Amino acid sequence: MTRGCILNDLDALEDTPRQIAELGEFRDYSDITELVLEREELNNLAQLMRGAYLRSGWKKRIAMLAPTGPGRIYSRVLGDALNSLATLEARIFDTREAALAFLRDDAPVRSDLRNQTV
Repeated sequence: MTRGCILNDLDALEDTPRQIAELGEFRDYSDITELVLEREELNNLAQLMRGAYLRSGWKKRIAMLAPTGPGRIYSRVLGDALNSLATLEARIFDTREAALAFLRDDAPVRSDLRNQTV
């Protein structure tokens, strides 16, 4: 994963139509084989993503599929940044099924579930 990949994600987020903006998000990071970023740069880019969500005001759940490796590292950094917002609940999952079940749950976003991995 490079800076360009993350910036493309950010552009897509900014272009999300309002009518689907508050639907849960499924992000598959299981295929990331390498992070071509220093830790500080990764943290800074995650904070940019956080800022985009903050500006949007969306209330949503974000399920990140990242069983192992660099995708898991990226998911943790991004999850930490996003979970600092009261309107979001980002969680990391080992399986697609668990991630999709989390998104189907119609309970409100809850702070007591933050930073859990399933």
